Amino acid sequence: MNFEIEPRSANDLIDSLTAKIDAAQSPEDFTHEYDSAVDDLEAHLLKAALEAMSQVNIDEALRNLNEMGRVRRSYLGLLDRCAADPLHPMAPEMTDLRSYAIKMDNTRDYLQGIWEALKDYVHGRGTEALRRLDQSKFHTAIEDDSSSAFDFQLRVNVEHISGLIRRGVMDYAGARAAFDRAAAIAEDFSEALSSQREKSETDVGLIQVATFLRYVNEAYSCQMQYEQQLSVGDYVSAIEAAHASSIAFLRASDHADNTMHIISNILRASSFEALAQEDIAKANIELEQGNWASASELIKSIQNHYQTASRACLRIKHPSASVMQERFLNSGSAWVTRLRRQMDREQKYLARIEELQLELRTLYGSVCNALGPAGVVVNNATEMVTSVKQQVEVVSRIETNIRTLLREIPDAIADSEIPANEREELSSEALRLANEESDQATFFARVRKFAQGVAEALGKGVELATPVVALLKSLSIVK
Repeated sequence: MNFEIEPRSANDLIDSLTAKIDAAQSPEDFTHEYDSAVDDLEAHLLKAALEAMSQVNIDEALRNLNEMGRVRRSYLGLLDRCAADPLHPMAPEMTDLRSYAIKMDNTRDYLQGIWEALKDYVHGRGTEALRRLDQSKFHTAIEDDSSSAFDFQLRVNVEHISGLIRRGVMDYAGARAAFDRAAAIAEDFSEALSSQREKSETDVGLIQVATFLRYVNEAYSCQMQYEQQLSVGDYVSAIEAAHASSIAFLRASDHADNTMHIISNILRASSFEALAQEDIAKANIELEQGNWASASELIKSIQNHYQTASRACLRIKHPSASVMQERFLNSGSAWVTRLRRQMDREQKYLARIEELQLELRTLYGSVCNALGPAGVVVNNATEMVTSVKQQVEVVSRIETNIRTLLREIPDAIADSEIPANEREELSSEALRLANEESDQATFFARVRKFAQGVAEALGKGVELATPVVALLKSLSIVK
């Protein structure tokens, strides 16, 4: 089968290649021309997919990847049929051709998984996006020791996209791991090129790009670390992470070449946001320690950093700049409001704690003074509580005993020389006191009054039996 065609439009070329590849069905169709045609078509489709992704046209990118998969599956099916013939002209090359074909198909499959995860994320299906990312096996697509520029950029970009998706669904640990992998890939590639004695202009450019990508991903990794530490209240580690993030953003900006001035300004704006995050962690520490003046200054600094980041967006000639500017302004306003409210609450809580401490000290002193005449000495709050409990138990037993004595009064004075009307009045009062429900202070006050009435009766010279006298004397303890 002849794969040579006349140069025409790109679409005609691709349509012609696709038709000829689809027509190849028998082992004799598997030639070097066929192999080259598949590679050319695959390269075109991959380029088209990458261009579509650069414009965030995910559906178009996935369409090209699906077509890549169809073409490569047809290739592998035909290759397997040819491999069964040991006399095929390309038999010695079959193993290498198959290895390369599988690698490219794995690469396509991984890209498709990543971009489908991105599509899920864009449409609000965060859980499904994470599931796709967790199922992806990038190490089976491209070997870790691959040194081609294409493989390097592909590996870095897919890890970076994976990190962005995980960050969007607040999987900070997973995002940090992805950004770390991207940074490590970029650093290794840069070091490999830098170690070469002779470097072409292309090599120098690739070193610049690799260094840029390393710092970008290091910055994002530090941001994820900051979010992790802030969420658990480890503000010291959060400060370190935010500071490192700001430095990495600036380094990435410095390594962005003249064609990347838009990205350079975005990174500089992001570095100011990182400084604001550093001050947010510092402000939380000052608020915990009650350093209101320092916290107020940090809140002002946070606002200034976000405003600086917002102003940096004004120099960016890109549609996304206005969105970033609004985000910085909203974030700055939200954090300033949140921290000021937190400071107001902390101040009120501290004032209330001081009031309660004063009340507690006053109460402690009062209880100690009340227990002192009884010979009870307390050295701490625990002893005070124990002593008070003991006193309460004693008073409760006394109350119970007195109520019992009051119930015995009517029978005790039934045969006494007390006039009948007074005897009846004392009996009724005793029973009423014995059965009434009131607090102890009121009860003892009324019992004291009743005891005074009994004393008056005794003062009239009334003679009582010895048991009755003992009973009435028992009531005298409440005087």
